[in-house]
Amino acid sequence: MPLGHHRRRSHFVNLSHNTAATTYDRAVANRLTPPSVRPRALSRRRRSVVPRTTLTDDPFGHLDDHVRRYLTEGTANGETDRHNRRALDALRVVPRVLELAAAPVVSTAAHLLGRPVAAPLAIAPMAAQRLAHPDGELAVARAAARVGVPMVLSLSSTTPVETICDVAGLEVWFQVYPFADAGETDAVISRAIAAGASAVVLTVDLPPTGQTVAIGRAIELPPGAGYAHHGPAPAMATAFGWGDLARLIAAAEVPVLVKGITHPLDADRAVAAGAAGVIVSNHGGRVLDGLIAAIDALDDLDRHWRTPGTVACPRLVDGSIRTGVDVIRALALGAEGVLVGRTVLQALARGGEEAVFDRLSALVADVHHTLAVLGARSPAAVEREHVRWGSAGRR
Repeated sequence: MPLGHHRRRSHFVNLSHNTAATTYDRAVANRLTPPSVRPRALSRRRRSVVPRTTLTDDPFGHLDDHVRRYLTEGTANGETDRHNRRALDALRVVPRVLELAAAPVVSTAAHLLGRPVAAPLAIAPMAAQRLAHPDGELAVARAAARVGVPMVLSLSSTTPVETICDVAGLEVWFQVYPFADAGETDAVISRAIAAGASAVVLTVDLPPTGQTVAIGRAIELPPGAGYAHHGPAPAMATAFGWGDLARLIAAAEVPVLVKGITHPLDADRAVAAGAAGVIVSNHGGRVLDGLIAAIDALDDLDRHWRTPGTVACPRLVDGSIRTGVDVIRALALGAEGVLVGRTVLQALARGGEEAVFDRLSALVADVHHTLAVLGARSPAAVEREHVRWGSAGRR
């Protein structure tokens, strides 16, 4: 089937009755959320399976140690992963007061790749989610559809793209690494588009073979689970270049985002190759210690694309995004939205679909509260003037 074949999906569902269950989440949904969007009493719907604990508890504690380490740890000493969080914490928000007096209504609604979303966020691609919960990717997909945000399905998903695209109301982007055989890459992209994926996310920061464990070999999957889009040890490209990227983008008649950008000049080259957007990412600290923090790289790119003569494109960012404040930090530095990963995986391990729904609902409510405190009526109203680097941050 040609790469351009695409089945239209329905628009996102509206977010109007989300609730939360953890101590942190209840505070966001019930204490911080304005009455106009506050959920009804929890007694009117089944209470979540999420334990009434704080987010500092280990949601993976019930899993085998080798699985827990695979799901939670970065590469080597985990320094890049920790730096992602420190850099976010160093970026302080600066509210503007009395801005909402005339029109106090605040909305989290936004657009990603021109499509409406309940909030400026999407689920990051995460491999083998059935390691965390028997329902795996399907549980996350159903929760994302209920909240109204897109899901980026991993090439190394344990659930087929056809099954995920059949979830009503869900916007699906399909993440892919380039295979050694370009025809195999084209085939899996064609399959995803035929199933209903509305965008392709090409990850370009996969380490050279031999530097880390190849995908598909890092962990033993649960009984009955398998990779849905490749075998147990796929041969990945080791010489994929900018010309190959341009060819792939030209062949795919859906938007292609390039994930793994940390240098502004690489973002320029992605735009020149025809990318519909870039995702600023250091792979969640899972590639190399010592890498630049994702939010710092986003700052560099924002400064670069403010230079006259440069050509920008939509950009997203991931890397330790956990709260509404984190989302606003990214928006202030030019991001159209963020990808959230580990916090979703934690919720999945705690309690499947309902726990993921609760966590995403709380995050959207936290974005709403942060916008209100900031004096911004919507994500589009967030500007660079709304943030400053703190004493321990950049200069």
